[in-house]
Amino acid sequence: THRQIDAAVAQSSIKPNLKGAYVGGTDVKFHGAEYAIGYDYSADTPFGTGSGAVRNATYETGGPNSPGIWSAKSINISSPSKSVGSPNTAANQAGFYKGPWEAVGMAQSQFYDWVGPPLLIPKKTKDLMPSGITYLGTVGGKPQMGTTRFRLKGGNGEGFLYVDGDLEISGDFSFRGLIYVEGDLIMKGNGWVLGSIVVADHSNLKYSHHNTLTVLKSNAAVQQFIQIHGSPFVTINWRES
Repeated sequence: THRQIDAAVAQSSIKPNLKGAYVGGTDVKFHGAEYAIGYDYSADTPFGTGSGAVRNATYETGGPNSPGIWSAKSINISSPSKSVGSPNTAANQAGFYKGPWEAVGMAQSQFYDWVGPPLLIPKKTKDLMPSGITYLGTVGGKPQMGTTRFRLKGGNGEGFLYVDGDLEISGDFSFRGLIYVEGDLIMKGNGWVLGSIVVADHSNLKYSHHNTLTVLKSNAAVQQFIQIHGSPFVTINWRES
């Protein structure tokens, strides 16, 4: 017996829900040379823009704007670190993401179908910053409670990087899109991100930022660089014959 299914599907667009340039689920400490800009930037913003938290009106879209740093708990900034946005910072906020699916505007079940099974190392580039839809985690582990520390050497990446555990980046890097870390983010090089960084910090480790980190919020960059590498599909209709 043979049956045929004819289905009409459409590629759905990503609708990012970015609360800020840098979003923390617990206390946020900018104690090195970290800069966050919550004014919305275009997807074609050139590398290096926003260094020192200096705004560049040429690439600002006019909105939607947000805080440079948004946190569910406290925010502690030491000079020369700086956060600018609308407002500059937002501490002790309610409504932190229940999971990474909320940051990309999906339902939980849709999200896990989309990202697929977790990987212990990124595909192709191994220990460099990945491009595409990347889910780093331990196979069979409890979702959102990973304790593995994933180590990347740096480089240039784009798309969506989800880490169920801690993320350590040992060298200089750039990323266009969204980085979502369930554990702690440890930086040992200089970083530049166009899009957003979310650190849930369920592992309760100390923040350890070193050198320079610049994060510019960009809805367009998150949307564009995720969709380039694979937006989820939705079924419009289907029939069996």
